[in-house]
Amino acid sequence: MIVGVLGLPVTENDFPHPDVTFIDLGTDNPNDLYPHEYVSVCFRNGITRGKDATHFAPYDFITRYQVISMVVRAAKRFPMNMVVGEPQAGYGAWRGDATHGYNAAWAELNGLLTGLDLTLDPYDDMTRGEVAQVLYTLLLLKAPVVT
Repeated sequence: MIVGVLGLPVTENDFPHPDVTFIDLGTDNPNDLYPHEYVSVCFRNGITRGKDATHFAPYDFITRYQVISMVVRAAKRFPMNMVVGEPQAGYGAWRGDATHGYNAAWAELNGLLTGLDLTLDPYDDMTRGEVAQVLYTLLLLKAPVVT
């Protein structure tokens, strides 16, 4: 979904790719771009890192922390209409994780978590509605500023 929100082109030529080493994507269907081509574009643009160097787990659930980290990487990688601030130590409702805490604090500070209930557990699976909310916020920030 994030690849679509960003408007990144995806074609059958995006996979296989030598930089994409995930072995758990299953058989590539030449009539469907998911998961192989979308995962390849997402990985090669620095948005996802996978579970580890060789596993993406395309059909596993995804936590709030994992979604937020991907959205933050996208926001930093592609021009957004936002005033980017860096969180101070100890900032943010979801700051406690060594891997994702900084990204969650950065997202909160920069408005990407607007509309989410920050009392929820960031280690729990993110609902489709929550993903839609975060991606909609990202889409609004991606849109050109109209004056």
